[in-house]
Amino acid sequence: MMAPARWRRSCARRDLARLAADTLRLADGRQVQLRAIGPQDAGAMQAFVSALTPRSRYRRFFFGAHTLSEPALRALTAVDQYRHVALAAFVDECAPGDLEARIVADARYVRQDQGCAAEIAIAVADDWQRQGLGRLLMRRLAEHARQAGVCTLFGYVLPENTPMQALMSALGARLAAHPQDDTLCLASMVLEPPYAPIGRWLPADPFSPTAAPRPLP
Repeated sequence: MMAPARWRRSCARRDLARLAADTLRLADGRQVQLRAIGPQDAGAMQAFVSALTPRSRYRRFFFGAHTLSEPALRALTAVDQYRHVALAAFVDECAPGDLEARIVADARYVRQDQGCAAEIAIAVADDWQRQGLGRLLMRRLAEHARQAGVCTLFGYVLPENTPMQALMSALGARLAAHPQDDTLCLASMVLEPPYAPIGRWLPADPFSPTAAPRPLP
């Protein structure tokens, strides 16, 4: 019999894999393929980060380096999809001889120790912003977190990053000054308990674009 912790991890990975065949249509009509990130996406992730403008890169990572170090790249792609859950939106814009599709958005959460809180982060390629892609990814990430037993999502946002602040507010997050760092804002969102144990989805398609997280009052 599978141990409870191992069973939960297995169910989380299996349910996340349901995203593999999911295609999203954005406001401008363009389409992206959504799926979980794995080690095979290291090259595409490096290209994604390098292609961000300095401002977008700084808003996401709080540093302006053009490329990721090898340890940082592994940390972003060699994830277990339970403690560290990572999704990406891909488009098939491969150059001749390039076997990797292009990443145009990345969203993830990381559980904090053994608690039920998780830190979130998201980045969208500059030429794919303002089309609703960030909101779609955040909704799906939050729903997966809720079904996986995460009770609170939080993230650190630069005060000048008003688009991210607006996105988090639209999803029901509360914004407050960081208690220990006045250069950051803290966005937090409380999730309702799941309808059913992970692996027994209700509704049938919780990853649909309309399945938004529902924060408590």
